[in-house]
Amino acid sequence: MKSVYYVLFALLITTVSCNNTKDNSVTGKWRIIEFNMFQGGKQVMSSTNKNLTDAGAVWDLIFSKNGKFVQNFNMRNPEMKMETESGTWSISGDSLKILLNSDTLTTKMNYVYKINSDTMKLSLTHPITKNGVTTVFVRK
Repeated sequence: MKSVYYVLFALLITTVSCNNTKDNSVTGKWRIIEFNMFQGGKQVMSSTNKNLTDAGAVWDLIFSKNGKFVQNFNMRNPEMKMETESGTWSISGDSLKILLNSDTLTTKMNYVYKINSDTMKLSLTHPITKNGVTTVFVRK
């Protein structure tokens, strides 16, 4: 199961544009409660809050009002080593755009997002292969 999470981050490297519109409903801290992976448009893996908790999976998102973004997670590698990435975020229509910065690489992601009360659903799908992920986070 841990290797499946590694695939998640490989799928997340998608180039998109970013703008400066902010949506205060996104601001705050969120933790993952559901993870689903798709290949060719068909669901191939699903993890519930219990599965994620039992596996020790962590993926927390922090959206600041000033457009800064931080994520803390341990789902990229089989050792489940905690990592932190930071960058900026913006909203355009139903798109949540995240720009992650590292020493040598900038990663741009364009999620379709939906907030319902204290949950946020994020979907990222490759337009040609239809491979992707859908995650659900709850406000902390």
